[in-house]
Amino acid sequence: MLVCGRYEETIAYAMEAIRIDLEVGGRFQMAKTLTNLGHAAARLGDYERASDYLSHARNAHVRMQDEDGFADTLLVCAALALEYESPKVAQRWLTEARKQLPKASQYDQVHEQLVTALVALAEERFGVAARAAQTAALHATKLSLFAFEGYALSILALVCAKLGKFRKSQVAIARAAAIAESNQMGEFLIESLGILLEATTLASDPVKERVKRHLARAIDARQSQIATKELKKSFHARPLIRNLLLKTGLSAVSSET
Repeated sequence: MLVCGRYEETIAYAMEAIRIDLEVGGRFQMAKTLTNLGHAAARLGDYERASDYLSHARNAHVRMQDEDGFADTLLVCAALALEYESPKVAQRWLTEARKQLPKASQYDQVHEQLVTALVALAEERFGVAARAAQTAALHATKLSLFAFEGYALSILALVCAKLGKFRKSQVAIARAAAIAESNQMGEFLIESLGILLEATTLASDPVKERVKRHLARAIDARQSQIATKELKKSFHARPLIRNLLLKTGLSAVSSET
């Protein structure tokens, strides 16, 4: 459900899973469930609650000696810190996540390269960002992780455009746009399209308007799945969404109608 952008349902089902676990005295994947709660809350713009859930998730990993998904939890912390706090805070969580990589899944290893690219991009370390994005895209392709592949290619497209390598940027744009249009971006659709839109603007790519329309539809689709009025408001106030609404010219008011 998180992948489909159904954040309220993700929270409801996760809370129910925790309730059942506590009722029967079990602790099955408690940390992962708490991470999903934090991720969903942050995507709804409630970073305070997300931080609380993620703190409990990290504690659960340590207390229960649950190494499964620990790297992912820390990488989620890093990505959210990058949006809501600063690259410096994100880098601290990324450093902690790397300590877990020897025991992490291939999914988490690709995720780490992706977050590395995002942090480096925010800090304008374009060489590091390009290498990490290329590595993430290559490994994601081999593992058929299309959402990661599209996200990594979007980052690579933007980095190349910022470096003036417009031909390379346009190649990456074409590949990322194809993944987005085939509905394989999953939970990273809005983030990927937002980066891709900036890349198409810098590279003067002709698919810019198509990407812009796709992004507007994606934001509208996500907000339409939110039933609670207050959560809709917090979703539109989320830093990423607020900035993208301005770029697409789609107002929060119009997207609710």
